[in-house]
Order: sequence, then C-alpha cells, then structure tokens
Amino acid sequence: MTLTVAAPTHVVAIPAAFWGHLRPMLNLLLNLLKTHPNLHITVFITPSISSHMLVDLYAFQSKTDSGSCRLQTITCGEKPPEDTFVTPDFTQEVENYAKILPAFVKGVFEGKTDLGHGRVNEFAHVVPSKIIFDMCQTFFPAELRKIAKVLHMPIPPLLIFTPFSLSSLYQLFIEGGDGRYGRILKAVEQDVSAGIDIAEAYTKRPWEFDGSVVTPPDLPSKFDYEWWPLMTTQDTPAQAAMGFIPTHSAIHDRDVVGVVVPFIGELEPKATSTLEERLGKSIYAVGPQLPEEMWNGTVSQVAPDADGQKAIRFLDDMKVKHGSRSVAYVSFGSLFFPFTRPELVTYLLQSLRESNTPFIFSHPSGLRPPPPGLIEPFEGLEDVCLVKFAPQWQVLNHDATAFFVTLLSEVPVVTMPFGGDQAEIASLLTEILNVGIDLKQCKTFNDPAFRTLHDGTEVTGTEEAIKEEMKEAWVRMKAPDGSAMRLRVKEVKSRLRDSLANGRAGHDMVKLVRVD
Repeated sequence: MTLTVAAPTHVVAIPAAFWGHLRPMLNLLLNLLKTHPNLHITVFITPSISSHMLVDLYAFQSKTDSGSCRLQTITCGEKPPEDTFVTPDFTQEVENYAKILPAFVKGVFEGKTDLGHGRVNEFAHVVPSKIIFDMCQTFFPAELRKIAKVLHMPIPPLLIFTPFSLSSLYQLFIEGGDGRYGRILKAVEQDVSAGIDIAEAYTKRPWEFDGSVVTPPDLPSKFDYEWWPLMTTQDTPAQAAMGFIPTHSAIHDRDVVGVVVPFIGELEPKATSTLEERLGKSIYAVGPQLPEEMWNGTVSQVAPDADGQKAIRFLDDMKVKHGSRSVAYVSFGSLFFPFTRPELVTYLLQSLRESNTPFIFSHPSGLRPPPPGLIEPFEGLEDVCLVKFAPQWQVLNHDATAFFVTLLSEVPVVTMPFGGDQAEIASLLTEILNVGIDLKQCKTFNDPAFRTLHDGTEVTGTEEAIKEEMKEAWVRMKAPDGSAMRLRVKEVKSRLRDSLANGRAGHDMVKLVRVD
C-alpha cells in the first residue's frame, strides 16, 4: 500500500553513531521514503559511520521505486568523509559533531544550498517540517531552540527516536515517579552540587542496587540488579553511564512531542498506554523496521564489501560441509563489550569450538576495538570466520545460520545483555516470546553478594559453569528446541507484520510524517 501526503515534505534526521541505534533509524527512514512518495529526508551523520552507512544505502538505492533520490546524507565534519572506516577518537568526534551540526541544521531551515565545509543541501526548495533525533543526541533540543530564536520561527515538531523497548522506557524513564535514569541523574546532580567530581559520581550512582524486586509492565519480576547484568564489565562504566543517563532529560524535554520506538504496542500494551499517559507525549510504536526482503525471506546473498563477501563465502562453505542451520553468528555491536572480563568472549568462542559449532564472529569495530590478544587465537582456524563488519540481513537469512549470539535481536537468539534496555529486550525475547535463550552464568553484578536471580538460579560464574551453560545452549539451538523457536519466530513475525499492515504500527507510520 502506498500512502500520500498533500505536498512535498521534508524531515531532518539526526542519528547516533551506535549501530544498535543507527540501523533501526536508517531502516525506518528508508521505509518512510517507500510509503510516502512526496517525502524528502536529510540525514546528518558522523564521519566514523559514513562508509558503513553508505554501503547499506547503495544496496537500497539499487532497488526500483526506492525513493532514494529523496534522501540525502550530510556528513557533519570539517573534512570530507572517509572512504573506508577508521576507528575515531570518539570524544573528539562527538564534540565536533555537536559543534558543526547546529550550523548545518540552521542552513537547511534557511533554505540554503551551500551549508559550508563543502556540504550541499539538495533539498533547499523544501523547508523541513519535522525533526527526528536520536535519544543520545541530548544537546539538540537546546540547540534547536537557539536556532528557532535566531530565525524567528516556531520550533518544528521534535520527535525523539529510541531503539529501547516500551517496557524498558517505562522502567528507565518513569517507573517509581522518575524512572531509574531520573533517580540516578538527581543523585549525580546532588553529588556535583556537593563538590564531587561528575565522573566520580557516575562511577558510584548507577550501581546502587538494594536487591528489591522490580516488575516492568508486560515482563516478569526480577531483582533490581538483574536489569543491568553486565554493565560493570565496561572498562569505563562511568563514561558509558554519562552517555546514556542524560537521555532522561531529552525524553522529558518540553519541546519533544513524540517518541518513536521500533517495537509494536500489541506486544507491550501496558507499557505503551502507561508511557503515553505519564510522559504526555505521543508514542509512535512503528514496529521493527526491516527491509522488505527480510519479511519475505528473499534477501540477496550478494555482499557489497570484502568482509561481507568473506562471511557469505564462509556460510556457503559451511552449508556444504555441515548442512543447514549449522553456523552460529556472534556479534556484540559497536559499543558494549565485556572489556574487564574479556574471558567471557573467549569462553564463548572456545565453547563453540569444543561443541563443533562453526561460527562467524563480527567483533567490535566501531567506537571501540576488541581488547588486544582476544582475536588472535582464533585467526586461521577451520570453521571460524572473523570479520569486523558482517552484512547482518544476509547472514541471518542464510540457510547455514542456526542462531544468533548477541546483545539482542529480532530473530532466534542466545542473549548476553549488558544494561540500558538490553535486559528488558532479552526478557521479552526469551521469557515472553520464547524465541531465545538467556545466558545466566556470565552475568556480572557490581556487588559480589548478588549471586541469586529471581528465578532461583545461582550464578557461580566459574569458567566451568559458564562453558557448560553455553554448550547446553548451542546444543539446544541445533536440536528440536531450536526448531521450535524458529517456528515461534515465524509466528511473532506474523504478528509484527500484521501490526504494520493493519494495526498500530501502520497507523503510527502514517502519523509520523503527517503535517497537521
């Protein structure tokens, strides 16, 4: 079904440089272009994600009726974007992006063609009517108010995008009155007012758990510390917390009129209704933004870059050698990784080898490289493929792929959540929808006394216990349990697609672009 709008419209999108945030936002934008033929979109991206994002865009642009001529990407940097990925100085890149972006956005609202630094606005003839910004770009609402004041214009509708599930949004932003993030933020502000260094405050405050029972809407009860099961394994947990806790202010910002979420309200009805009531903002539960080929199971197995081609060749070889549903796909994304407990990843990869399970390991190559010495022992081994960036849709749709070992996903998984929204999404997948297995023995809490999970599991955390649990998971994924999970995934995908075609997600996709 094609939707129409009365006149050409222009949406500005401001993503974050995390693949877990960028990929669903990018797919949302691409799907909006296909369903709204008069829509134009400008995306402002950071230099470090330019090359990988453009790979996805080129694949999209090669399709007919993609609407790609109505999408422009502008790299926010003083230099031309890199042709190939380089690991950035993340702090410096964030600072540069925040410095340059406001001038670019101002130029777009002024209808300028030349934005400076060699960047060209091809849609100068259409003034933006809405802005969608990632929750981690917490500085933006205040900058937009400055731009509006200078240009003597009303603030356009400002929508915040978050890849967080609806239940996790409830827990982090409104549970108990102000949400977990709000309570941490107030405690940090009090510490800073008392003269405590902000980094020291963030080192202490996020990990203050008392073992109380917390029950998010639509999810089972757990002890409070279970909802952040691996965050303390970050080598800079204070910096990680400083990047996410201030999103509380952005979600509650007075000029943010709506929250865009790639989940469906039908799976989390209590959380959805409570969020709309308590936040006082529209919730656009647009559902998982997958390419059409993912829904149809017709994803092309032609990869656009060397890493992708290596991964697809490996899967082709493993299907011949080991048969269908034989390969594990392991990915930890661009930010979260157990840096202070890298042995967890070693145990994981070793247990796959010891159980004769071939695997692709897409190791962290974005904002942080993997710890030295982690990858080398597995290089050149038979039935092992190591890449920095795997073409996710192609890998997940290949006949050789048996399961996905990840932080979270929309497909059958073995989950290893860290913090933020990941434990809630893992719970939704593994305990409510029953399409995955959550690894428990690797959980690492801030207090050694926290060893018992609400379901009665005792976390010993030894190498023997961790490997034993992992091997059991690999066996289950390749046995009838795994087949049953794949059937349930099909059922869940049917519910998701029905929401997009006939339910709330489809209606919210229309409302998202509509100009009232």
